Amino acid sequence: MRGRGRQSRPPSLQAGSVLMLTLFVCLAVAVVIQTLAAVTLCAERALADEQTGRELMAEKDEGLACLGKQAMTKWGPQPWSDLKEEPNRVEGYLSQLGTSGWVMEAATRQDQAISPMTISAWIERGRDGIDLPLAAVVAGGLRACLGRELEWVDLDQSDEEVTTSVCVVNAPDGPLLGAGCALERLAAEWKLDPGWQQLLGEGVVVGPRVLNLHGRSQQTLSVADELVKPIGVNGALRQTGDAVAGASAESAVLVLVLGGADLDARNLGDFYGAIVVDGGSIRLDGTTLHGALFVTDTVDLGGTGRVLFSRPVLRWATDRSLDRTRLVPGTRSEGTK
Repeated sequence: MRGRGRQSRPPSLQAGSVLMLTLFVCLAVAVVIQTLAAVTLCAERALADEQTGRELMAEKDEGLACLGKQAMTKWGPQPWSDLKEEPNRVEGYLSQLGTSGWVMEAATRQDQAISPMTISAWIERGRDGIDLPLAAVVAGGLRACLGRELEWVDLDQSDEEVTTSVCVVNAPDGPLLGAGCALERLAAEWKLDPGWQQLLGEGVVVGPRVLNLHGRSQQTLSVADELVKPIGVNGALRQTGDAVAGASAESAVLVLVLGGADLDARNLGDFYGAIVVDGGSIRLDGTTLHGALFVTDTVDLGGTGRVLFSRPVLRWATDRSLDRTRLVPGTRSEGTK
């Protein structure tokens, strides 16, 4: 007896099954592609938002740096004011912290529609000074009128117990130096450290008794002309109470000349301070400088000019003559206030 064979599906049913499987596979592939496209698009938008956020935060950080510079110029609280207009406006303010007068809080913000974040940090101020050699005079050379009998370099009354150096590249014949002064030869001309040249050349805000002058080679600048300028003009010296700049050790002056210009410091009488002429020469006839002198080229003492070394004046110039401000590390914070 012949057994009953298994019946196969009709061709139409087999074709329908394959079609359904194909449709399901295509649907699955479409879902995967759409998911990948959505993930990619979200990632791109998130990356763009992150980049925009970082740029906005960097703009506010620049605003903090701007507030630090403003604090050097004028230390004290200030209300919200514009710091930057383009591409996005940044506002900033300063407020006093405590009663010491040495620390303030700085904050910056942008329009809420642009960024709701506000960042803040502490700003502190301090005193600093310029790096200078411990010597009465450092120069390329010294010269004075023939037949002169007055000492060229000596000790100030406040430094009668110390000794000091007069350092020159070209030693003069028969220099008239005080008993506490020793002549030393320099192997090369003296110049300001490149770091100080850059910092002072960028117009760093200096203390109230510092004259920061900029010139060029073969140009002569005058101390006397700068002393009579109004307050705030080209960094002109300011007076504190009745103390006239340079009239005493308590009102000593630091004079800085950059760019290779020469300095005319004649006929100032008794002048207290440290003078730095980077790249140029100085004329000192008629002036008694109580302090120290640092000149790249030549010091012309004329008939009556001289330097009386004062260690306290030099220490003031190297330790406390410059005003500095900085953002205090570890105080930066972000918020939405």
